[in-house]
Amino acid sequence: MRDEFTRMALARAFGIQFTDKVSLEYGKYGWHVTEFIDKIFKLFENEEFRSRVTSLLRSEYPQGIPNLAEEWVEVRLKGLASEPTYGKIAIKLLKEIMRVGRARLEELERILSINRGILIELLKLLDLYKLIIKDYNENYRPAEDLRKYSAILERLEGVGT
Repeated sequence: MRDEFTRMALARAFGIQFTDKVSLEYGKYGWHVTEFIDKIFKLFENEEFRSRVTSLLRSEYPQGIPNLAEEWVEVRLKGLASEPTYGKIAIKLLKEIMRVGRARLEELERILSINRGILIELLKLLDLYKLIIKDYNENYRPAEDLRKYSAILERLEGVGT
């Protein structure tokens, strides 16, 4: 993405907007691809679907077809935890947000005794990993898929505790 020509070609082809935050234009190819992926994740969350596919593919997947949505949450959490600069403290922050359900920046700063500048960077990182949502009224809360598979966060031994 460092090459300006390539970045602009991808932006035009997929409807990607590069500002201070990367976003997708509604109805463009990139938006459709992400919608398709979201639907695939939802499909693989369905136990009946996974059971039927497993019965067809038992020789290839003897352990069963995995829940891709759950695995995606796990991959994002492990990626966050392994981030060398802020990983451990970001997990600690995420666990606190999960514990309280939703919190404002000031509350998190007070509860965790974290410098405001670092806290803002941590929240940006959690947003980048799509693990939190910032509400219209400046509250931070866990993303729905993280809330659904919160046990994965709890299983991250020794990280953020």
